[in-house]
Amino acid sequence: MDEQGNDKVTTPATTITDLKENWPFLFTSKGLNLHYLLLSGVDFKEKLQVYVNEDGKRVIDFLSCKNERMSQLKRRMEMAERQGHRATVFPTLLKMLTVNFGEELKFLMILVEV
Repeated sequence: MDEQGNDKVTTPATTITDLKENWPFLFTSKGLNLHYLLLSGVDFKEKLQVYVNEDGKRVIDFLSCKNERMSQLKRRMEMAERQGHRATVFPTLLKMLTVNFGEELKFLMILVEV
């Protein structure tokens, strides 16, 4: 009983494994985006795409001035664009951010070939 005389009800701690078993849809890209949309009213996938298209190159330009590794990533992106490859900004931006913050890409996403 607590100070007011009410019975305390405790719930066991929930683990990520429990959540994944009970709510597997939340652990998919589509499910996570839909859940975020329902909670916030914002389509995260669309917002991210707009941001990358409008501001991604500006961030890349800024980061490319920090060191040679970043500059090299920008030059590779520009070369790929000249060769006609599409969707080069987001992968380059993601690589630059992981380098800048000292993270490893393999811990942030799973890369697959289609």
